Amino acid sequence: MTGRIDFLILGAEKSGTTWLADMLRRHPQIFIPEEKELFYFNAQFFESPDLPNFNAAQPLSWYLAFFETAKPGQIKGEASPAYLWDEAAPDRIAAFDPDLQLAAVLRDPVERAFSQYLYFIQRGLFAGLTFEGAIDRRPDLLTRGLYARQVARYREHYPAERIRIVFFDDLKSDARRFLTDFQTYLGVSEHIPEDLETRANVTGVPRFPWLNRAIAAVRYPLRKYNPVWLLRFLRRAGLARLQERIRLLNTRPMETRPEIAPETRSRLKTYFRSDIETLQEMTGRDLSGWIK
Repeated sequence: MTGRIDFLILGAEKSGTTWLADMLRRHPQIFIPEEKELFYFNAQFFESPDLPNFNAAQPLSWYLAFFETAKPGQIKGEASPAYLWDEAAPDRIAAFDPDLQLAAVLRDPVERAFSQYLYFIQRGLFAGLTFEGAIDRRPDLLTRGLYARQVARYREHYPAERIRIVFFDDLKSDARRFLTDFQTYLGVSEHIPEDLETRANVTGVPRFPWLNRAIAAVRYPLRKYNPVWLLRFLRRAGLARLQERIRLLNTRPMETRPEIAPETRSRLKTYFRSDIETLQEMTGRDLSGWIK
């Protein structure tokens, strides 16, 4: 593979994308920037899609600078899960490079939506809202799981063989095989990190909910009013990383994972049924377990 970069992992959110990127980053033939999730090609901000994504307005040189330290012979790529659902991303990515290798990790859309709800609770969003209330307030919790229409947008620009569709269920059942199959797709040798079984980006609960709510309350107006000079200053000063570090330190493991109410699960399975059936046809994968 040649070019400025070689591959993109598009998403989906809460589906193993971070784990996959972490495993590939340890491969000597692969370069993935240490900066997690560059979010360059999505036009909407991933936490609040009613707001523009500041990174998307950066020049191409800003994006390519993250790959400057790659060693000769390494293939280069990154993973940003908003690329899958953001409607502007396929056009932007295809304009950037129509020959990229793409991939998406897909998860049962009901479980994915619930996992993202818990993640947003952790980040200080949805304070006091039930899962059902969060869905009403943020319909994108569900639309982000309409994978067939999302993949179809990419197939308008890329042939099916350049869009690798893999599944979270396979990662859970056999992480080693999942990783080696993906490495074969990228054209690199097999490399299994020692921490293969380590989970990444595990959702927890805040020790002090008010602290994460305060961080979220600051981030929203900054994104809404987009003071470019201030955002750049905060990034250079390392304050953006500091607030993320504080948020992580304020997180403790979830002792008991909440359950989706049976009536809600049934309703959401009906919501996703048509899209799942289309995805089955697109991929040849039996996804009946997501429907039943």
